[in-house]
Amino acid sequence: MSLQYSIQRIPTHSHSPSTDPTLLFFLAGKFSALRLSALLESPESFASTFEQEYQFTSSTWLTRLSRPKFHYFIATAHFHSPSTPLSSHTLETGVSVGSVQLFGPHPSSFFTLPLSGAPPPLPDTEEFKYQMIALYSSPLHRGKGLAKMLIQGGIDTAKQEANEKGIEKVRVRIFIGRRNLTVRKLYLSVGFVETGLCTLAEAVVQNGDAEILPEDGGAGDPEKWLKRAALVMEWAG
Repeated sequence: MSLQYSIQRIPTHSHSPSTDPTLLFFLAGKFSALRLSALLESPESFASTFEQEYQFTSSTWLTRLSRPKFHYFIATAHFHSPSTPLSSHTLETGVSVGSVQLFGPHPSSFFTLPLSGAPPPLPDTEEFKYQMIALYSSPLHRGKGLAKMLIQGGIDTAKQEANEKGIEKVRVRIFIGRRNLTVRKLYLSVGFVETGLCTLAEAVVQNGDAEILPEDGGAGDPEKWLKRAALVMEWAG
């Protein structure tokens, strides 16, 4: 018997209105456990903190999963044997070992960061634009290709959504710390290119977490919020 991995999308109400509310509540619990593990194990990779999100109630997690334009992908691990049908490998039965979020599509008016140094995106009539957020894989399951599988799952969904609307091109963007060489190498290996630099203030807004931003927009702590210290990387195709 061996471990088999798969990438599955959480069927939130914003994308699958017929999803059983009880199932979504259960999946929200599994997602919250994975998210809190990520915040504990890799705090430098996230703008939010374990201390903040540990306070979330079950209804808060459910609300977050149902936010418009958010797509949640989970890497699951199943023990597999020749007698086990692949159809039994579901989000409910698998062990959650990784995740990534896709946020979009967005209009150019929101997506464009004029001061980042990145080239302007194509018009909305030609290209769908997304932000990829919070890539994570459990330390016990790293080295299995899960990160690449999660990234590809997000890209495939973006391309499918664009195709359904008659749009041929897709742009997916991520922000990472300049010193995070391992993650930078990972994204380069799957076709992302460096396009500029962004601030933490820009990042939390583009990632859909504007509520994290201080009321003064970060002016009270410019070294943290307004310094261009994060890489902007994009995949276009």
